[in-house]
Amino acid sequence: MRIFRYAEGMTIPLSLSRRGQVTLPKEVREKLGLKPGDVLLLRVEEGRLVLEPALLLSYEIYSEERLEEFRKAAEATPEEVAAFLEAWGLE
Repeated sequence: MRIFRYAEGMTIPLSLSRRGQVTLPKEVREKLGLKPGDVLLLRVEEGRLVLEPALLLSYEIYSEERLEEFRKAAEATPEEVAAFLEAWGLE
């Protein structure tokens, strides 16, 4: 068995499977902190493939019940809460 060590900027040969898939070497995945299910972005630049981790941000869509919780917990007047909701496009 041959063990390879990959350095920054090193060209790494990968094989394309019949299904069009490639496998990133474990050392590269670990160095970049990539885990199964992570989303990557692929773009073509001047005939080259560029692959980079995607930045994904989670968000919550607030239900009326959740908004009511915020209203109760808010240290603001009802008028201020109404102004916030209007500014956020929620009312």
